Amino acid sequence: MNTTIIIYIASAIIFIILFFSLRFLTDKRRQLAAEVRGRYNATALLTPTEAAFYPVLDDIARHQGLLLFCKVRLADVAKTAHAENYSTYMKFFGKVKSKHLDFVLCDADFIPLVVIELDDPSHENKPNRENDMLKDVVLESIDLPLIRVPAAKHYNKKELELDIIDCLP
Repeated sequence: MNTTIIIYIASAIIFIILFFSLRFLTDKRRQLAAEVRGRYNATALLTPTEAAFYPVLDDIARHQGLLLFCKVRLADVAKTAHAENYSTYMKFFGKVKSKHLDFVLCDADFIPLVVIELDDPSHENKPNRENDMLKDVVLESIDLPLIRVPAAKHYNKKELELDIIDCLP
């Protein structure tokens, strides 16, 4: 067979495969869009209490040359170590994968240095106390300092900054 004809046939086959692949993906996207439509609502990243606290912590972070992150997943700070089997790995990953930390202060290399948890009255119920205990124990196990700050109308910025400085390496 002529090389030109083989190239045309191969090009046509590739075109047909791409055409049907794109059509399938477009149909799949439409189906998924119809399925999730109305199931989610946009929301603020921080609660009003956290939003009121953020500027205080942001000022301290800037003053200390630190980077401030909010709503950081615990699993992204405390990476699950290898385990003897997948089941054990998933058991420990499962404990941290859906938990988040209110605020994390990092150095310029994005290494977490201090975790700040803002504790409002919701932390007094049993499930939240248990979540807090898990965070405490996991962070302690990786030697990452945790500062718990009771939610308030006003915060003593100097005192909080000194607490943070005490935790820095």
